[in-house]
Amino acid sequence: IQGNQTPAALLTGGSRESAKERALRLYKILGLVNQKTDAFVEAFSRLVALLANASTEDALHTGRNTLTGAAHELMYALPELAAALDNVNPQLDIHKHELVQRIEQYSQSRSQVLTELENSAATTADQSLETLKPILDAAEKNRLLIRQAIMELREFLAKEFPFKESF
Repeated sequence: IQGNQTPAALLTGGSRESAKERALRLYKILGLVNQKTDAFVEAFSRLVALLANASTEDALHTGRNTLTGAAHELMYALPELAAALDNVNPQLDIHKHELVQRIEQYSQSRSQVLTELENSAATTADQSLETLKPILDAAEKNRLLIRQAIMELREFLAKEFPFKESF
């Protein structure tokens, strides 16, 4: 399927408009996940900086609480991303396999980062810079995946659903 037939291939029994709505929903959820990812990585980075600067226990407590809140918000957004991706697959996978792979890689990598962080947070002794810095590095690399996915999906949507069709 090529050209103007691509959006139709996103259908699983609906209209072109339905395909467009599902693709746009994925795009919106990617944006939400991107925001939650940014908040998570920035909270994590602040906590690592607090540890590096030997901050007060109160500041560390606040940093941990901020990170915990950001991690929970991100964890709640990830199932929405999986559901939105399922709504456009396998058709999107046929046309934008790399994009689908990047989103799935993001989800797996983000889950791994969250699990490692949770395991580290289970014991105060594991909240050292040596333990947290590699997890932070993985979180920052993971953030790039979601940003690339958003750009790719934006380009795909612009190509397949021209602006004039919006009116």
